[in-house]
Amino acid sequence: LIPWLLWRIWKNRNELVLNGKEFGAMDLIEKAKEDMEEWRNRNEAKSREEPKHSQIPLRTRWKPPPAGWIKCNVDGTREQTRNQCGV
Repeated sequence: LIPWLLWRIWKNRNELVLNGKEFGAMDLIEKAKEDMEEWRNRNEAKSREEPKHSQIPLRTRWKPPPAGWIKCNVDGTREQTRNQCGV
């Protein structure tokens, strides 16, 4: 639940700063739970599909953004066997 809570905190902060909308803590928690459930449902559906090509990940090289743009790289991972995640 923690990654979804962090995402919702970020989104709610943006709503407050950009639009003046404020959300309560319980709303944030409920939305995070909904996000988590949606993610799980979509990933369960994906795991039942036949793989279309190799599961070997391709190596991606970092590229600087075009002039006048700012690039913000993020990453996350989940270790299913130990039930751990990181951002």
